[in-house]
Amino acid sequence: MERFSSFVQIVLLGLSWLDFHPISFSPLLATSLLNGSLLLKYTPLYPTSRKPVGNHASKPFTILNVYQDNTNYQKFLDLVTQINPDLILTSDTGWDQALESLHKDYPYHLKAPLDNTYGMHLFSRLPFLKSKIHFL
Repeated sequence: MERFSSFVQIVLLGLSWLDFHPISFSPLLATSLLNGSLLLKYTPLYPTSRKPVGNHASKPFTILNVYQDNTNYQKFLDLVTQINPDLILTSDTGWDQALESLHKDYPYHLKAPLDNTYGMHLFSRLPFLKSKIHFL
């Protein structure tokens, strides 16, 4: 509501400056309506509808930032079992051996373990259409 009142104040200020001359007022009104209509969908006033994908609820995509020097592998594996996502992305990992147990449930995976704590792993139950690791 605060944004709307600010918008009204700006329009009223513009109107007082233009003295309501129709030739000067028309472009201001047209521009305000156009911008307002474009911005409306980014406000809470715009109605949204969420449609389910497929005939079942999708499982989460889980991102876990695991510091490489962390050695509490079992706690990580227990959390993955509890969440049971279709996709897991781990960052800051170099845990190749510890994550081997995920290969049974997540047959599709990409690995980029690095010794500098910037490694990443992606595990998926869904096949990848194409996969390639790019180092920047």
